[in-house]
Amino acid sequence: MLQCFSQRLLTGLVTLILVSVIVFVLVRVHPGDADRGESAASEADLAAIGKNFGLDQPLLVQYAEWAKQAVAFDFGNSLRTGHLLTTDIGRRLPYTAQIILLAMLRAIVLSIPVGAICAQFVGHLIDRALQAVIPTAIHLNLHAPNCACRCIVSCLAPGRDGRPRLESHLNVI
Repeated sequence: MLQCFSQRLLTGLVTLILVSVIVFVLVRVHPGDADRGESAASEADLAAIGKNFGLDQPLLVQYAEWAKQAVAFDFGNSLRTGHLLTTDIGRRLPYTAQIILLAMLRAIVLSIPVGAICAQFVGHLIDRALQAVIPTAIHLNLHAPNCACRCIVSCLAPGRDGRPRLESHLNVI
C-alpha cells in the first residue's frame, strides 16, 4: 500500500514538473512580446522592462527562478491591478471550490443511479445506450448552466451606449 502511494506520488510530481516545464517554455518561446503590443515604448524602455522581469536571462535560469517562487507561493503582483496575486487567488479560492464541489456533486448524483442501471443490464441495449449518452449528459450538466448564465449576463450587461445589449440587438432587428 505504501509502495503504491509513493509510486503515485512520484508519478504525480514528475507529471507536474513536466507540465510546468512545457507550459513555461511555450509561454516564453511564442512569437511576439506582451510589452510590444500597441505601445509606443522605445527599445530602451522595452529592454528595461525585460530586464525587470528577468527576460534577459537564459531560459533555464528563468524557469529555475519561476519554480523557486512558485514553490514558495510567491506569484508576484498583478500587472493589471498591482495587488499580490496570492491575495487575489486566496480571495477567489472559496468561490472556485464551491463551483467545483457543486459540479462534482451533480456528476455523482447523476452517475451513481446510471451506474446501477448499467450494472443491472450488462450488455443490453439500455446499458450501451446509457454508456453512449451519459458522458455527453454529464458534460452538459456541468457546463450548460455556466453557458446559460454567460448568455443571460452578456445580454443584460450594458453595451457601449449604456443600454442592455439585448435591447440594442432588438432595435437593430
